[in-house]
Amino acid sequence: MSQNTGRLIRAAAICYLIPHLVASAGSPAAAYNSWCRENDTAGDANAGQSPPLIAQADGTKSDGSAEGKTEAKSEDKTEAKTENKKEAASEDKAESKNERAEARPSAPEKNGAAPVDESAIKPPDKSLLEAQRVQQRRLSTPVPGHPVKLALAQNPRTPGKLLTALASDPTDSIRRAVAANPNCPPETRIKLASDSDQLVVEALLRNPTPLDQHVLNTMIAGGQPKICEMVAAYGKTPPAVLSKLARGHIQTEYLLLSLARNPNASQDVIDRLVKVGDRLVRTFVARQQGLSPASYDALAEDGDLGVRAMVAGNTKAPPAVLAKLARDPHLTVRVAAAGNPSIAAEALSELAKDKSWEVRMEVALNPVTPIKVVESLAKDKETKVRWSVATNPALSETVLAKLAEDESLRVKTASAANPSLGKAALKSLMDRNDIAISQMLATRSDLSKDDFRALAQHESALVRYVLAANPSLPLEIGEQLSKDKDYAVRAAIASNGFKRQKEAATIYSPLSSDASEIVRQALAANHHVEAATLAALGRDSCSSVLKALAANPSTPPDTLLLLADTRDLAVKHHILLRGDAGDEALRRIVDDADTVLKLELAMAQASRPVILERLAGDQDATVRAVAASHPAMPAEALELLSKDSSIIVRASAASNYNMKQETLSKLADDQSDRVRMAVGGNFKTSPETLKKLAQDTRPEVRRAVASNHEAPAETLSELANDNVSWLTSPEVQ
Repeated sequence: MSQNTGRLIRAAAICYLIPHLVASAGSPAAAYNSWCRENDTAGDANAGQSPPLIAQADGTKSDGSAEGKTEAKSEDKTEAKTENKKEAASEDKAESKNERAEARPSAPEKNGAAPVDESAIKPPDKSLLEAQRVQQRRLSTPVPGHPVKLALAQNPRTPGKLLTALASDPTDSIRRAVAANPNCPPETRIKLASDSDQLVVEALLRNPTPLDQHVLNTMIAGGQPKICEMVAAYGKTPPAVLSKLARGHIQTEYLLLSLARNPNASQDVIDRLVKVGDRLVRTFVARQQGLSPASYDALAEDGDLGVRAMVAGNTKAPPAVLAKLARDPHLTVRVAAAGNPSIAAEALSELAKDKSWEVRMEVALNPVTPIKVVESLAKDKETKVRWSVATNPALSETVLAKLAEDESLRVKTASAANPSLGKAALKSLMDRNDIAISQMLATRSDLSKDDFRALAQHESALVRYVLAANPSLPLEIGEQLSKDKDYAVRAAIASNGFKRQKEAATIYSPLSSDASEIVRQALAANHHVEAATLAALGRDSCSSVLKALAANPSTPPDTLLLLADTRDLAVKHHILLRGDAGDEALRRIVDDADTVLKLELAMAQASRPVILERLAGDQDATVRAVAASHPAMPAEALELLSKDSSIIVRASAASNYNMKQETLSKLADDQSDRVRMAVGGNFKTSPETLKKLAQDTRPEVRRAVASNHEAPAETLSELANDNVSWLTSPEVQ
């Protein structure tokens, strides 16, 4: 488009809008946006209308008369010429500086009007607005459906002959259901693979029964990109079909990526993706194991940094390829190669001399790096490299001793945690009395009794806290720390399992009366504590202590009974979550529970029959209804619930698979259609009862029978002729 043509189009748009400005609008853009909002809100009522002539400069309104139109046209011409000249002059000036730049908006007028935003001034896209209205009507307009037939098409026990007949149904939703049905015959799948509705074809790929090669070839023959992508992503697509897709004319990014991710893709397909795939595809392929040597070589020479880095980190990449990548000019690639456990020792030796410390650190951390190479890095100038070396348990005592004397605290701390640290180096670190080093030493299990005693007398509570949690702590030192002035130290002792548990009772017992609730809570949660001490905590006044006690698997049954009577709902919740609480404790909790807790119990999968029987007699109908649907509800309780005065309760009981067939037969005559629907959908309902319900006057009941997996073939055949329909939303279809 030429520059003059662009100016003329913009000038014409401005000329079109100027007559409709009002003083309050401020600018042509504001007036136009206001009209767009009003017109769009009005919907179809304003479709095809032009912007209303709102006001003239003198404030008089135009009523659409000939006089008003004449004045408007005159005003249009005068103002259009003036504005056109201004616009052209501004445009020429701007374009002379930069041909691609937009013309700057005119300066605000004296009356304070805002500058013109030309980007907002363009004729309304009527076709787009109309398309939006059509889409809105399509989504909101109800359409007739055939729920009984749809239920048949969805039922996995529907005979193949019926599904074949339903596959020719004009209703798209029914054909989709047939396509997704695992019992759909192979010949019917072939027919549906070329269905005019793309959603039907997609439904075939959701079918749990694998599709054969003939069906898949028919699907991709249509050339629909989305279908081809779904077939490429289908985990059961055979290699031959994947190969055909890889060489087809549809080569979208998602299709190629799906091929790369498909476990059935042959080596030929992967090799082709290495050549034709984009960066995302090649990056994904570079991470895969089992590529051919040619693919690894090609990816190692890829121009993309990310692709080469992925190959360098691939543990299945050949050593020769990794050796090549170890000499890559980019740091990221060399770091990935240095950390790869499949890289050769010779390459690691070279990388240990790399100019970048990140590479040398990866060499030190690599478990396959020769110990001599690792120890050579113990004198590295970079602290992080020496720290990495100090964490290696294969180091000699001599090298570790030197690292224990390192100038960096980080390196010394890592040495203190190394299990290969010698006694001389350990003693040297003990004498330093540094908090961080002492904390690390306090975690070791090979300390002498003198070392434990020395750390127990450390001035820092942080050191004593770590030491108190050490399960190798001698009992006499543990007893000493159980009286520590810091509550955190005592809490660590209370939660310590101790290797000599039987002898630790003398330490635990006094802590049950500790002044700090944090200490008592830690003790209540310790499953190594003996029953007598836990029982003593059962009468504690602190909620956090009781909750910890209720969750402790070592809490004795008598204590749980005591906790079941507490008013604290959180404590009761912890008892219910256990699974080994006695029936009496559960009855006490249910009898004293509020409605919310009862509903949670009725829905909990772990609820036992003793709880459900209690809930079946609750005065709240909602509680009874929820409990009636629980799979663990006993048949005797369901028998009582089937006679409940509430329709919801009876319907819920009728849907339970534990209900006896005789009771279900009686409920099939219930006056409530909701109850009969539940009976019709219950797998335990007898064939005779289902046949009877298939003749029910309510179509919802017949639909329930049609969806029943245990409905006899004869009954399903009768329902196949049920053409009843009622309005449903398009989304359901």
